[in-house]
Amino acid sequence: MADVTTNAAFAVGIEAGAGMLKPGYAADIAIFDGSVNQDWRAVVAAFEKDVVLVLRGGAVLYGDSALLGQAAIAAARART
Repeated sequence: MADVTTNAAFAVGIEAGAGMLKPGYAADIAIFDGSVNQDWRAVVAAFEKDVVLVLRGGAVLYGDSALLGQAAIAAARART
């Protein structure tokens, strides 16, 4: 999947700040539960309950309550 975002960033000329998951790059991330539907179906067949975590620019916007209670996620939320 990384090639999809990296190649797209190069195609539009924004590869210096987007297209990779690494420090200093802008990233919006959505993580879906793949226990029932896998691969691309985990996204296209998802309901709200299937969304595990959403980050925008590194800031936590939404997530599973059990996950949001974990120390690393709680610390990230406190910084934003």
